[in-house]
This record gives sequence, structure tokens and C-alpha cells, in this order.
Amino acid sequence: MAATVIPMPKFMAFSDAGAPLSAGLVYTYAAGTTTPLATYSDSDLTTPNANPVVLDSAGRATIYLTASSYKIVLKNSAGATVYTQDNIIAAAPYNVDLDVPITAGEALTAGQAIYLSDGTGSRTAGRWYLTDSDTAAYSTLPITGFVTTALALGEEGSVRLLGQATVPGPVSVGLSYYLTGTPGAIGTTAGTFIKNMGTADSTTTIIMTVATSASPGGTNTQVQFNDSGSFGGDAGFTFIKATDAVAIVGPLTVGGTLGVTGAVTLATALTVPNGGTGVATQQAYGVLVGGTTATGAMQSIVPGTSGFVLTSAGTGALPTWAVGGTAVDDQNNILATQVFS
Repeated sequence: MAATVIPMPKFMAFSDAGAPLSAGLVYTYAAGTTTPLATYSDSDLTTPNANPVVLDSAGRATIYLTASSYKIVLKNSAGATVYTQDNIIAAAPYNVDLDVPITAGEALTAGQAIYLSDGTGSRTAGRWYLTDSDTAAYSTLPITGFVTTALALGEEGSVRLLGQATVPGPVSVGLSYYLTGTPGAIGTTAGTFIKNMGTADSTTTIIMTVATSASPGGTNTQVQFNDSGSFGGDAGFTFIKATDAVAIVGPLTVGGTLGVTGAVTLATALTVPNGGTGVATQQAYGVLVGGTTATGAMQSIVPGTSGFVLTSAGTGALPTWAVGGTAVDDQNNILATQVFS
């Protein structure tokens, strides 16, 4: 079994000369800031230390850190700085909530779901904003958590990333909660981009979910989609990798330009209103004419005898082939003969 070296039971500090820093001062701040961040004299984090902590004559003190990132400034009894150490990360034990310091990118209410922005949507990278499951950049892609206290725009505070989070209630014990399309809100029905935030253990708190893999829905080759908060698949929508073939059974609605490279196979003929002929096959060397209605399938007329012309049969009937056409055609033929003879 692996062993662990014993940690220093008490914080100890020394002067540059190596002597115990009697009555030294330990100032603690949120990492990267000058915002004081509390430490405690007990492991239950019930009794906060003074800030600064005053060391005893041997340069020692009992200091427990919260699950946060700290900046520590050590000074001697006269107030001269001995050293500054930033970004000291205190790992959370298994039964402690994990909070980290943040800066609010907008006004936040305690318990709202928030995310760390990368600058998408003209927002300030590195600041925290309300989640929105209608946009991947505001939900599934970034780090998310729950703000622990109300914050104004630009104000510093903390976000809970793991553990038990207090949320605006009521929530139902035992149910899973997801990000929704309402900024900063969670609900039992997932939004467009699915992110499970945890399971309620009381009417006002949830145990936050550790990211895990999700099993696909349906069977092999079926394209995945949001099926009431879970991955779903259906035989009517498939993709075969070996051939790069997509198959869709049922109506297909396209709201914009559809670009297709390669052959498209339709299960049924493309109708006239959708730009097709309405028929799957045509008469070889035939003539294609309109259907019986304005939107009906087009019709083919078989080829006529050589030299015959197609003449109208009036409304409600297909044109037919006839010798020399109509009497008007015969008169035109006679006139043409007289002119060119």
C-alpha cells in the first residue's frame, strides 16, 4: 500500500535569517486578488481565524484552508513583507464542497447556475455569466457551477463546482436537474444542449454531478438526438460511416439552402410543388406534359409516328399525335410552298 509523508501539523514561518518568526502576520486573500479570504482554527471550519493570523513566539499557528485558491502574504511583527505566495490551491477532502473565487460578468443571484466565459457572444473572457442551454458556449462546453452569494457586475465572490449546492427552490428530492433555456435556471427537463447539474437531496439543495460518459440511444448507425433529456436514436434517421450515407424516413423540412455532394436517392418521387415531376419513371423518347391538376404528377405521351405533330385535344385530355396537324397547319404549309417554290 502506498504511504504518505506526514503533513506539517501547524503552519510555521521563519525570518530570512532562519529564526522563528515570532508574532509574524499571515494575511490570506483570494488568489490573484486583494480580497480577504477566511481561514479557520478547526477542521469543521466553524471558527474563523483573525486575518491576519498572528503567529506565536515560535512562529507557529493552526490554519485550516477552505477548498479554494489562496494568496498568502507573510509579514514580520513590524509589518515588513517576508514573502508573497499566490495561487495556493487547497484540495477539498471527500466531504467538503469545492468553491473557487470568481468575478461576476453580470448581476448574479445566489444559487443561480453560471459558467466561465471564453469571450463568446461579446462577453468578457474569464468572467462568470448565467447559463443558457439554448447555446452550447453558455452550457455544455464551459465549466459550470452555482454562485454561492449574490454578486453585482464586476464583484468578486465564489462558485461551487462540486459538492452540495443551495439552489432557488423548491426542487424535488431524488430528481435530476438540468440546465434550461432560462438564464441561470435548472429544471427536470433538459434544454437544447444537455447538461446534468445534479440530483436534489432536499427541497433547496442538490448534490452536484461529477461529469460521466453517457450511453447512446437506439441501435448502431442511428443518429443521436435529444429525447426528453436523454440521448435517443431512431431507425428513421441513420448514418452509415463506411459509405457516408444518410437515410431519413419521413418528411424533411429545410429552412435554408441545402448543399448536397453526391447522389441523392428518394424513397418516393419528388412532387410537383417541391420542384419534381411526381413520377419515378418516364416514357423513353416520350413527351412530358402537365398533370390533371396544377400540382398533380406530370404525364408522359408515347412517341408518335414519324412526321406526325402533337395537337391539342382540348381541356381535360392529353394532346394526341395527328397527320399534318390541323387545317390551319395545312394552309400554312401551302403558303410556305408558294413562297419558297
